[in-house]
Amino acid sequence: MLSLFYPLESKLPDIVENELDIEIRSRLGLALGQVKRFNEALSELSVCAKADPENFSYHSAWAYTACHSLYAAQKREIHLPGDLKHEWIDTAHRHFEKARAIRPDDVTCHYREGMMFKELEHRPDQAVPLLRIAIGNWEALNDAQREERHHEKRKYIKSLFQLSDILLKVGDACESLQLLNTCIEKDKQHNHLSSLSKYFALGKVLFHLNQLQIARDALIQAIRYTNESDGNFVYELLARTHLHLNDLGWAWEVIQRVPLEARPPYYRCTEADILCAMKEYNRAYAVLTQSLQTDDQTRHKALIRMARIDYRNGNYQKASEHADEAVDFVLDTWGKSFDDGLFWKSVCQLQLGNFETARASASRCCFPCWNITTMWPWPTGSTTFSGS
Repeated sequence: MLSLFYPLESKLPDIVENELDIEIRSRLGLALGQVKRFNEALSELSVCAKADPENFSYHSAWAYTACHSLYAAQKREIHLPGDLKHEWIDTAHRHFEKARAIRPDDVTCHYREGMMFKELEHRPDQAVPLLRIAIGNWEALNDAQREERHHEKRKYIKSLFQLSDILLKVGDACESLQLLNTCIEKDKQHNHLSSLSKYFALGKVLFHLNQLQIARDALIQAIRYTNESDGNFVYELLARTHLHLNDLGWAWEVIQRVPLEARPPYYRCTEADILCAMKEYNRAYAVLTQSLQTDDQTRHKALIRMARIDYRNGNYQKASEHADEAVDFVLDTWGKSFDDGLFWKSVCQLQLGNFETARASASRCCFPCWNITTMWPWPTGSTTFSGS
């Protein structure tokens, strides 16, 4: 199509001159976007939207293409300067809003803008109402309307799934489970979402609800649709579920299935947790030490586990140093406090007799240190701090 008609001014000048170019331009804009020529694509679509400002398709296509460019930049498929990125985000929202105003019962635009908030801007609170509207719009359609707009069912299914994911992260696991069950039920015939995604999500929600046996069964089902290297996240959660069920033999057997080179840092942390539950503290410490060699994003998780092992072994100075390093890492990386690190530094300094240092660390915590319990599963007999 591009070779035949683009650019219109040179390929079909008569059509442009007689102002019959708008529909062709809209198709060219989408085609240019598909081959990641986004500047040219948005230029063509801008002409269309200005020529027919009440046309839903033109505003929807402009917003979709802008989103496509932003996702491509996120994946580093293209380079998008910061100022242009912000400009396209703002303009995409403007075109989404116009499209939604023209067709308020639409499913796709509500879903896409919701995902833009969730995945591109990391503002899930702004995504929630849009995803709810997308779900409500589809469910309000009668059978004849659903048949006519069958192409939008995929976005309805995805809206259920994504809203479930957001609600789980903000602590509403009950509604998250309801939405996910609806998603799985409505997607039985067409499988718009992969079975791996659905069963893993189900296992994750059930794990958070402490329905561990059912979570285990869902994760075992998820494993049927993946392999040890690509599905390490499934094996990690299944192993953690067995750990919470105190099935230590199964937990260790599952965590060992993934090849060593395919175990990311969070996986090694779970491996260390299982070893600690088996009272293999030195082996756990070695696993965490190895994890630190390749981890530049979540080092605090390994460091705080090492601090706890050092504390258990009576190595209070070393434990304090690991806790301090974890605190510094979180502050340097995300600019925020790491309460678990501050807590463990405080109790270590308390054991060392450095009461003012302990008090100073405790005072920086966002929760009262006298009410702290450990935030990760730990073997029976671990030391926790309580006092007044």
